[in-house]
Amino acid sequence: MSNPLYGTPEAPKDADPQGVQDEQPAPVWGTPGAAKQPVVISGISWDKFKRNRPAQILTALASGALLFGGGALLAGSVSGEPSDDNRQCHLLPFSEVDRALGGSAGYDESRIDASRCVWHSGQARLTLSASWLTSMDAKWRDRQLAQDVKAVEDGRFEEVDGIGTYATWNPVAETLTWRTTEQIFYLEFDDLAPSADNPTRQKAVDLANVALRNQDAARAAIDD
Repeated sequence: MSNPLYGTPEAPKDADPQGVQDEQPAPVWGTPGAAKQPVVISGISWDKFKRNRPAQILTALASGALLFGGGALLAGSVSGEPSDDNRQCHLLPFSEVDRALGGSAGYDESRIDASRCVWHSGQARLTLSASWLTSMDAKWRDRQLAQDVKAVEDGRFEEVDGIGTYATWNPVAETLTWRTTEQIFYLEFDDLAPSADNPTRQKAVDLANVALRNQDAARAAIDD
């Protein structure tokens, strides 16, 4: 079982000598018993989204796609068991993740939340996240799809056939996005060493197919 991460309340800033306190952002306090929740934009990590998809940042902010949780990310801890309520961790077996990352992998508990699972192997990281399409605003959902289609037409993304209802590969962000009738998934690589015999895109496609095959098993694992 994964150990919960507790937030630590920040002490208020002392007033200055004139008695006027500087404006500071309100501290985000963690909830005892709950894991810290990193900032996520539509299932993709903020750092990579910020570097590679700047045109969508304002759209994401305006639509309320940011999910805020407790404080800054901690240094990654690794364990061998997924969170009980995390379906994404149950979608990919370690044997498949090890093969994709090129080494023995473990869970990065400090980055895992209810909608995302993160694996580490050395410096390489693999993130699988998902959002429920039924819980999204219809206009936002349609706009996201239209943006992906336009990116394919412009040559920035590559369309991937045979995965879900529509899938795209972002070669810059090394992120595979695919949709089913219920969910949208994001599979993202970070700091993965290039491999000529097995390109990152093919690794992502292989993992996506495994995740799709394991959906029923993952649902049963959560229900149990």
